[in-house]
Amino acid sequence: MKIDVHNHYYPENYWNFLLKIAETKTFPIDVCRIISYYANKGLLVKIEDAIASMEKLGIGIQVLSLSIPNVYMSDEMMSLDLAQMVNDTYVEIRNKYPGKFFVLASVPLNSPNNAIKELDRAIEKLKMNVIVLGSNIRGKSLSSSGFFPFYERVNELKIPIFLHPMSPPHMEEDEYFTAPLVNYIFETTLAITNMVFAGVFEKFPNIKMILPHLGGAIPYILGRIDNGYRNHSQCRKNISKKPSDFFKEFYYDIISFNIPAIKCAIEIVGCDHIVFGTDYPFQPLGSVALINKSLEDLNLSKKDKELIESRNILKILNNI
Repeated sequence: MKIDVHNHYYPENYWNFLLKIAETKTFPIDVCRIISYYANKGLLVKIEDAIASMEKLGIGIQVLSLSIPNVYMSDEMMSLDLAQMVNDTYVEIRNKYPGKFFVLASVPLNSPNNAIKELDRAIEKLKMNVIVLGSNIRGKSLSSSGFFPFYERVNELKIPIFLHPMSPPHMEEDEYFTAPLVNYIFETTLAITNMVFAGVFEKFPNIKMILPHLGGAIPYILGRIDNGYRNHSQCRKNISKKPSDFFKEFYYDIISFNIPAIKCAIEIVGCDHIVFGTDYPFQPLGSVALINKSLEDLNLSKKDKELIESRNILKILNNI
């Protein structure tokens, strides 16, 4: 049985909120485009249809999270209210369909104090499993020291973080759909690299990170990042060991559509740090089938295949 760690769902109450806010044109251009695209295409699936579709593809459990724009609104209290609404709805879905879903909590990190408040509620009261963070918070880097009190609480609770790309700051009109194809990959790469160099994981070693889209460009440029650590003093001021030592502790979902790329990631971090994901419904069912096929084409041992399909993510979700 496969467990899909990268599976998005926009609850109806959240979606209606987005449509209303999008009319005010307060979102970046590409976010408004995404909202308009999915509204017009009717690609926002019902939860029952999502269950049926995934089961046909051999995926037994979905790990639900928000995608762009998450809950990072211009008004901090609106962000908190939206996070609470979404988290409550996710828990209702999990309870309605026992054994079908794990659910990731969204937190209003544009207000770190409110983010801590909602983190505590989501984990301790709602019993959610992981938190999802965007790669930037309204343009602010996740490496900002202003977020460290939040990371301190995450570290205390030993809660994993699923990192998801957001719109790059100052994103212009996207003629060729390159935002999801290219920009988001480098958003993830930049965000997690800055967090490593800022010392987030040295200060807060209990935080487990799950990176989408095979970690962006990380598997291919890890040697270059380590070389920066060797050659530039500013890359060493917050960490006492090579960046690769931190990166090898993270988990990378398999969404790549490129067998040599997946093999590269496996060679660097091992099958015990690769997890299965689909990016559904942003990836249509045909693409999900290709992700399934790529896993088969790797010709892995039964043990390694089981690690990627379910055992690694169960270990993370259960905080083992």
